[in-house]
Amino acid sequence: MTNKSSFDTATRAGISRRYFLQVTAAGVVTATALGASGLKARAAGYEKFTWISPRGTLEVLDDYPYWSAKKAGYFGDLATDMQPGPSDGTATVKFVDVGQADMGFPSPGVFSFAIQNGMKLKSVFHMGARDTFSIAFRKGQGTKNLKDLEGKTILLGSAAWQAIVDPLLAAQGVDIKKVKYVEAGWPTWG
Repeated sequence: MTNKSSFDTATRAGISRRYFLQVTAAGVVTATALGASGLKARAAGYEKFTWISPRGTLEVLDDYPYWSAKKAGYFGDLATDMQPGPSDGTATVKFVDVGQADMGFPSPGVFSFAIQNGMKLKSVFHMGARDTFSIAFRKGQGTKNLKDLEGKTILLGSAAWQAIVDPLLAAQGVDIKKVKYVEAGWPTWG
């Protein structure tokens, strides 16, 4: 959903969609700084940028913001090189951190993991300020209180998903030191 009056105001201030995307993808300045300053970014414009996915495919619901923006013309003639990431839930932040990708789309938990581990990354976009992660139980063995998971074993598709699950459980009062994780193996999508 767009706010036409906000967009019109930004456009009149001299910020085009392409320019905004170039600067954001480069991670040089934020939208706030652009709106408050007459200075132009000093980074060279991108002819293309590499976006790495945290999954092995780009055909899942999580990638709808990219596909919607592309279809709506927000990228203009800027070429995007979409790369499905390797089977490691933290690969997205690692690739961006070392310069092998220009942009990624990690979950808030994985982004927090990156910051805690000294990666100098900036978050400029998210669909929601929380993780959307589900926990499944065997039929009839579910719980109404996640604290009941203390002392239990949780099966994850990737060990890296612990960076997603730990903050979710901790926010519900679960002592994460009392939860064991086992890696099931990376899921195959599609």
